[in-house]
Order: sequence, then structure tokens, then C-alpha cells
Amino acid sequence: MTAKKNHLPLIELDEVESTNNYAMGWIQGTHLPKGHESLTNGMAVLAYHQTAGKGQRGKTWQSPKGESLSVSIVLSPDFLNSSQGFSLLCAVAVAAIQVLQTYTGDETRIKWPNDLYWQKRKLGGILIENVVKGTRFQWAVAGIGINVKQSSFPNFLENPVSIKQITGKEVDVKELAVQLQKAVTEAIEKLKKDPLTFFETYNQLLFCRNEKVKLKQGSRVFETTIKGVNAFGELMTGDDGATTFQFGEVEWRL
Repeated sequence: MTAKKNHLPLIELDEVESTNNYAMGWIQGTHLPKGHESLTNGMAVLAYHQTAGKGQRGKTWQSPKGESLSVSIVLSPDFLNSSQGFSLLCAVAVAAIQVLQTYTGDETRIKWPNDLYWQKRKLGGILIENVVKGTRFQWAVAGIGINVKQSSFPNFLENPVSIKQITGKEVDVKELAVQLQKAVTEAIEKLKKDPLTFFETYNQLLFCRNEKVKLKQGSRVFETTIKGVNAFGELMTGDDGATTFQFGEVEWRL
């Protein structure tokens, strides 16, 4: 697959602690890239090695040098109010999955809330950090991490997989970053027309939808059926979807 010419600024770094932190520095007005006097929607930073990549709820994102993709895209969703964060996540997640499916097929899904899975193995993840002014978004940084070229992983990681392991093929990290940058930026433009533009597709792409799974809440492990995610970003479970959980309330047990 050949990437089209990229008209969005993509800054490449050999190494950085965290692409999200680096991009957030742009928003805060520090270390803007040479030749760029102001921040623009869709500007992104790609690192070939992260030394302290961030995941959801304080977790780290493992990023071996040259083997995985770590890209952070600056977005300006100022048309959303601060209660519509899940709409933003839907747009980013759907865009990312649709790009990945061109490589790994339709078994690639969104594991609530923001993990990217192939079958029952983790292919990547998303971390969105927001800058809110008053009741509205001002800026957001959408960080996307993808396992691209790894053929093995540390034993402490649970169920990881890479594009190379799935397809047997080498994928160019920069080309994939350009495709994600373009897809995510275009998704935000579509989101302007309707904050729920990607809500239905997110649910269609939901990992284990209408399947029995095991979840853990505190010390209790229980079996339930995943029915979908509501407009507030809550996971709906049970045969009638009547029991809901917010981010961080439950953990998956695969």
C-alpha cells in the first residue's frame, strides 16, 4: 500500500520520552517545530522510540526502537463541549481501526474503551488528553500506539500481537503514521457535522459485542454479556444491557 503525499505536518523524532507530552508542549507554546510559527489542526509527532510512553490510567506503553508506532496528533475539537469527550474517542478509535483493518482484516476491533485488538490479542491502544477552556474543548492530543514489527514480546505483557505476526509482512512505520494522521484528522472534520457521527460505528466495531465475557470489579469476577456502549461512554452489559460501567470500574478477564 502506497501512502499519498501528506499535506499535514508530521515531525519525526528518533527518541522521545512521550509523544503525547511532546505534542502537549506545542499546545502550551513551547518547542514548536522549526518552520512552524503556530499550532495547526492535524499536526503530529512520530517517535521511533519512546522511553516513557503513556497508556490509559497511568500505565506505560512499551515501544521497542523501530518496531512499533508511537504517534500523537494534535486536534482542535472546539466545537465539542467538555461532556462530549466520548464522541471524540469514537472518532479517533473508528478512524484507527479502519486504517488497521486494511492490514489486519475485519477481526480487528475496539476493546472498550480504547484498546485496539485483533482477535483476543492487543495490537495497540489510544490515549486522548484534552485541554478544556470553560465548558468547551480547546485542544486535544490523540496518542496512538501500534505494535508493528515485533516478533516477540516481554513475558509480562498480556496477549500482545503485532501487524507482522498477523500478516507475516513488514509495514513501514512512517507510512502507517501518515495514514492514521490523515484518517483521524478527516474524522474530526466529519464530527463537526454531528457529535454522534461515529457512535454507531464504534459499537459495530466493539470487541466481544453480544458475547459472554468475564469482568472483574474489585475482588469480584463475574460473567456477563457485552451489549454495547452508550452515548456517555459507559459499557452496557447483561442480556438487556441494563447494567452499565464507567471507565475504570471494571477490568477484562480474557
